[in-house]
Amino acid sequence: MQRIKKICVQAAFGLLICLCTVESVCHASSIKSIAVSVNPLVSIVQSIAGPETEVQPMVAAGRDPHTFELSPGTMRMIATADLLVFMHPKFEFWGEKLTLDAQERSLWLEGTASHNSHYDVHDWLDPIKVIGFAEKIKSKLCNINRSDCEIYQTNFEKLKEELRLLSEDITYRAGRWKKREFVADHPAWRAFAVRYGLIEVAVLRESEMKQITVKEMAALIKMVTEKKVSIFISDAGGSSRISKSFLNETGLAEVQLDSFGHPGESYTSMMQRNLAKMESAFAE
Repeated sequence: MQRIKKICVQAAFGLLICLCTVESVCHASSIKSIAVSVNPLVSIVQSIAGPETEVQPMVAAGRDPHTFELSPGTMRMIATADLLVFMHPKFEFWGEKLTLDAQERSLWLEGTASHNSHYDVHDWLDPIKVIGFAEKIKSKLCNINRSDCEIYQTNFEKLKEELRLLSEDITYRAGRWKKREFVADHPAWRAFAVRYGLIEVAVLRESEMKQITVKEMAALIKMVTEKKVSIFISDAGGSSRISKSFLNETGLAEVQLDSFGHPGESYTSMMQRNLAKMESAFAE
């Protein structure tokens, strides 16, 4: 499987070289298309770039960014995009080779290649951090297309205010919740928890490469029972095998949250939908 993924990335890299040898093709004066790594970034980038720019996800909603394989169609989209936007080199590990020969039209929103060998925190679930990401996106768009920089700045300010109000709403609602502690399948909601005063007691899978051992599982089950933790957060796509085993042993209430959103769904809508689910569990 790893060999297949490597071949796919190399093929995409080769296609980038073929289509980007002519400078005018890769660095057009106007930004016609942008490819983002994961679905939640679509509406964020679209809000800044404007409706005339086509923004598409490399990993479609509902697909796992850790294990997906680049299709020929995705390779073509990446090769012809005016800008490539990624989250973190250790989250989209497959994106590093794609950007080697396209650094001027690539943007990593956080992290460096040597930052962390295990990284699965979905930082886009923290609206305040998203404001920082949005500012980086705005600056990159201005660097590529200076003639529309004022438009990007105006759009950014509108998005910033929307995200600020969203964060205020979450702060107010989460501040009234009676429960604070939870166990998670993986640390997707860690940044959200830190921002809004929730406590991630433990995770079963720190990353796809680092899962909890049998000994650690036994200790966690004992701790959960003693602390009377009652909430378990998992992905909307369904529980993993290890999660199902843990839930059977502990009887925790499972809350399935969607950190990637639906196709065409705005970032705020995705967050409000998840917030409603969390409120039902933590407010009781």
